[in-house]
Amino acid sequence: MTSAFLDEACGALGESETVLEVAVCLLRFCRSNKVALAQMLRHSENREIVNAWVVAAEDRIKSLPPFVPVNVRQGFIDDLREADDPVLVARALVVAIDEYASDMLRSDDLIESSHGALDREEILVYPRGPIKKLYPPGVKFTTSYANRPNSYEVDRTPSLTIGVPSSLGFEIEIDRVSGQYLDAAMRKFDTSTSLFGALVPSQTECEFDFPRLGDGYFGVRPKNENLQNEILIQLLRLAGSRRVTICAAPELSCFDSTLDKVLEIDSGELPNIVYVGSVHKHCASKKVNRAYLVYPEYRHYLHHDKVSFFTERDGHERIQEAIDLGGTIRFHWGRDWSMVALTCADFLDPTVRKALAELRPSFIVVGAMSKKTDSFEAHARELASAVQSHVLIVNGPRGWGDDVISGRPVVAMGAAPTNPVVTGRCAGDQHAVAVLDDLNEVIWAV
Repeated sequence: MTSAFLDEACGALGESETVLEVAVCLLRFCRSNKVALAQMLRHSENREIVNAWVVAAEDRIKSLPPFVPVNVRQGFIDDLREADDPVLVARALVVAIDEYASDMLRSDDLIESSHGALDREEILVYPRGPIKKLYPPGVKFTTSYANRPNSYEVDRTPSLTIGVPSSLGFEIEIDRVSGQYLDAAMRKFDTSTSLFGALVPSQTECEFDFPRLGDGYFGVRPKNENLQNEILIQLLRLAGSRRVTICAAPELSCFDSTLDKVLEIDSGELPNIVYVGSVHKHCASKKVNRAYLVYPEYRHYLHHDKVSFFTERDGHERIQEAIDLGGTIRFHWGRDWSMVALTCADFLDPTVRKALAELRPSFIVVGAMSKKTDSFEAHARELASAVQSHVLIVNGPRGWGDDVISGRPVVAMGAAPTNPVVTGRCAGDQHAVAVLDDLNEVIWAV
């Protein structure tokens, strides 16, 4: 550690006005000394120093106002200046802020007021949804991200991180407006309703066009656009009548006209959040696989262009989806909840899952079109257990693997153990809505 880093940290602390800004300054100081700090924390005596400082700082942190007075900021500076190992003290203080002021960090007003001062890089305050409110009493969860064993990522806390994952090959967009809509939608949820619903149209493979263009597929879609729209709207209304909060349709099961028709329906007839499915379409000079997600109450919709194409083997020939890949994954980032919508191969891509693991979305919604769904099930289980994400995957056409896969971070209901991942197939040739109840069982509504 150099004195220059300490001088920079103390100067920034002196100019910090809010609790969030103070925490970020401490994290940046930890990042400047990340290697040395990680090595220090290998030794138990240094961890004991950090723990002792956290305990000693409790009363001071709990009494902090959102906007930190000058004399209190000077107290933090004195702590660092007078310490034998200031980086250990910085780590202890930011951990104490996370433990004793985490609700304050999530204040919309505090984040907004700090935005201008933190523009050097994206500062993320992780949403912390009240997961227990999604379930009846007596539920036991997997180990939360916040309580997992300590790692060498000493420049973040369970509530805060500096910057988004880099060098991924695609951009991460933190969408706070959609996050506000997500929070509003989730405030309407109660345990007498269903969190997830899957729209399962009746088509089989023979009811789709699978054109081959050049070196791959493009233009895959149901053959009858009007019938498909009629079925999807019927299923959406059925899901709305069952008071489903989040519902989704399979990959390549919609058209642009489907989105138009959804936006025409009174929001009271629909689920709070609708993943309409995706469509192969020309956009400017590109060919994309574009999915749509709608917040019906606000007539607010967004699109996601698939960032990972599928590849299949036809004899000795490898065939790829003939699309231009999107360059962005959007995280709907609220104060209480976060969500990401993906398309099929996106969820199977290790690089995408790395971003999911780091950003820990509350909900992952995936439209799929895959003959094999074992990998989807495995990754849903992994993310539900590791980062407490709720995962909904809806697959089509009928007969291609499971129609619905859902993962959730629950290991027991009361005294009874539960499977964190459930799958379901709709019987017969009818279309249906798969409604997942509070026991994570699939109930088919036709």
